[in-house]
Amino acid sequence: MRIATPSIGRAVSRWLLPATLLIAMTALGVGLWARLQPAPAATNSAHFTDQQVADAKSRACGAFNAVHAALTNTLQNAMSVQNNPGLRSGTGAVHAASADARLAMAEGATYLLSRLDPATPAPLATEIHSLAGNLRDIVMNGLGGVSGNDPAQAARFHESDAQSAHIAYLCK
Repeated sequence: MRIATPSIGRAVSRWLLPATLLIAMTALGVGLWARLQPAPAATNSAHFTDQQVADAKSRACGAFNAVHAALTNTLQNAMSVQNNPGLRSGTGAVHAASADARLAMAEGATYLLSRLDPATPAPLATEIHSLAGNLRDIVMNGLGGVSGNDPAQAARFHESDAQSAHIAYLCK
C-alpha cells in the first residue's frame, strides 16, 4: 500500500509560495493605497453651528468652574489642616485632608474630560486636556510619596494654576 503524502506535500509546496507572494503583494498594495489617501479632515468647530459651539463651550466652562471650586475648597481645607499647630504631620486628619485633595484632583480631571464634546472650541479643549493631564500627574506623584515641596511637583502645581487662569480667560 502506497501513501499519497509526498504528492500532497509537493502539491502544497507548489502553490504555497505563489499564494504567499500574492498575499504579501496585496498587503503592500493596500498599505501604499492607504498611505497615499488624503488624511481625514480634523474635527473642528467649523463643522458645528454657532449654537452647538456655544453649548459645548458652556458645558466645558461649567465643568471647569465646578472643578475649580471643588479644588479650591479641598486644597484650602487641606492647607488649613496641615498648618494647624495642634495637629502633628502624621495624624489621620492630615492624611485624610491630603487624600481628599488627591481625590478631588483625580475626579476633577475625569469630570473635565467627560464634559468635553467635539464642538468645544479647540483652544479650550486643548487647555482642558492639558490641565486634566497635569492634575493626574500631580495625583500620581503625590500617591507615590512626592511632596508638594518637591521642585517638580511644585512646578506641576504652578503649571496647573497657570492653566486654570488660561481656561478661566477662555471661558469669559
